[in-house]
Amino acid sequence: MYDVGIDVGGTKIAIGLVSEDRVIQKDQIRTPESRSVKEIVRAIGELVQNMAPDDQYENIGVGFAGVIKNGMVTSPNLAFRDTNLQGLLTELLPGKRIEIENDANAAAYAELCYGALKGSRNALFITLGTGVGGGIILDGRLYKGSFGVSGELGHQVIDCNGKRCGCGRMGCFESYASTSALVERCRKKEGIEKSLLFESCKGEKKAIDGRMIMEAYQANDELARTLIYEHIKYICVGIVNLLNIFDPEKIAIGGGVSQSDVIIDLIREEVKQTPTLRGSNLTEIVPARFCNDAGIIGAANLYRMI
Repeated sequence: MYDVGIDVGGTKIAIGLVSEDRVIQKDQIRTPESRSVKEIVRAIGELVQNMAPDDQYENIGVGFAGVIKNGMVTSPNLAFRDTNLQGLLTELLPGKRIEIENDANAAAYAELCYGALKGSRNALFITLGTGVGGGIILDGRLYKGSFGVSGELGHQVIDCNGKRCGCGRMGCFESYASTSALVERCRKKEGIEKSLLFESCKGEKKAIDGRMIMEAYQANDELARTLIYEHIKYICVGIVNLLNIFDPEKIAIGGGVSQSDVIIDLIREEVKQTPTLRGSNLTEIVPARFCNDAGIIGAANLYRMI
């Protein structure tokens, strides 16, 4: 018997048939353009029904990009406002246990149960991707807060006079340390026409993405190296803030950067050189184990959460 994990984001909905920490089978579709409750619920239902016969699974977990409280979902990027997603899916998929959690919290739970944070008492999970999210582990359990909004690590302010974030505040960590922010800085950088990046994107700056920047960095492109070093400094401002606030034994970093040993090493080195209240060397900084499957695995195991 397996469990079903679903990861719902602004660009894609991913699903997997999961056995504890193993994804047996997976699929994904683009998030419906309407982003409406009706279309997203319908898409989830179809993905589940196409994934496996009804008698092969009992539990369905959904990691959703939004604020979750008692199965109710509010998402600024999707058309969900205090929507009873748990109730809607229970009607659509009767006889199954359905659990809903924030997507970054679900990914953090996967790392706590089976991955880089297994055995940790006090730890943080930070995901650096299109945005910046995370999860907080306190006393060996996922901390969910009083109102279901814990772990929004990307919305600490690192520059009160900085640019406006999608949340409405100025200078959020996410606005500087996300891959989207890195790409935006790259496109605006002077001298890009002389960089390998200009060749990679065939002169179309809008085509530049994080992968291109990393490849140019590895090829010792001067502009790409400047961009990456600048990006690491922004990441580490946020991480050191979190070290001072939470005093974790371990931080696991997920998202695309978790696949690069070079980036993880640069982050470790920059953090070591930054003054903290209790010594930056005390906290272990590691890549997350599950990368893009973390949300699926964590969601599938939500029913195990105490």
